[in-house]
Amino acid sequence: MNNMPAFQKCINPACGATFDCMQTMFECPQCGDLLDVCYDWNKVPVPSRLSDFGKRWANRLDRLDFSGVWRFRDLLNFCPDECKVSVGEGQTILQQACGLARELGMNPSTLFLQYEGMN
Repeated sequence: MNNMPAFQKCINPACGATFDCMQTMFECPQCGDLLDVCYDWNKVPVPSRLSDFGKRWANRLDRLDFSGVWRFRDLLNFCPDECKVSVGEGQTILQQACGLARELGMNPSTLFLQYEGMN
């Protein structure tokens, strides 16, 4: 675990136990409190170009490149790509709300809403 830039850490300051990110755990086995993912940013390589993140976002065919989280996977590289899960986070589409706009006395083509329930 010492070579990994990311690890799980118990949120209880009196405990503070740490565990590898590849261990599937939902609570600290030592005290029962929650775990948080922490990063040792000194162990994360600095990207050569920030523009690479923007190029990934433009790639709609790769689920990780299109993800609002995993397109930054160089900074969050604590597990292999095949283990990373995405639900399309960070790419919530705006939905036109014509009916609500009319109800509010607005031009129907000017109101858009964004679902934030999964963010």
